[in-house]
Amino acid sequence: MVTVKLKKPEMAERRTLEQKLGKVHFQAGWAAMPNVLFQRQRALGLDSLDINIIMVLTTYWWHLDDKPYPSKQVIAKAIGCDVSTVRKRIQKLEQGGLIRRIPRRLALGGSSSNAYDLAPLLKAAEPYSQEELVRRAERKRENLEKLSRKRPRLKIVAE
Repeated sequence: MVTVKLKKPEMAERRTLEQKLGKVHFQAGWAAMPNVLFQRQRALGLDSLDINIIMVLTTYWWHLDDKPYPSKQVIAKAIGCDVSTVRKRIQKLEQGGLIRRIPRRLALGGSSSNAYDLAPLLKAAEPYSQEELVRRAERKRENLEKLSRKRPRLKIVAE
């Protein structure tokens, strides 16, 4: 077993995530994806089936340099659809420039399941994340402005 030393902020984030998900779910595994993929899926040309496929791919993406490589059968079984549907959707995502398939070959010849590069999808979603950051900064500025406004002096008017 490998022990990884975490910095204090990372430990706090990990504890918070474990509390949100619950210990059992946290230990069983979780996947992280930018919120904009869900919030702006239509703008990215994605629908719920595409998001499901992407989420299954992310559950197999454990290390930065090791691209996920579940088979289309595994993906289809996980989301409850036909393998041909998964094949067509992955092809559509690739043609749309959102994922990149990486063929994997067996040492003795033949093919294995493809690996999938999600970097193009993350790159396509980046402007929406930038937009969100600008929106948050603007909202923060507006809130600070509201707090710093001086209240008008009230005058008592006698009749």
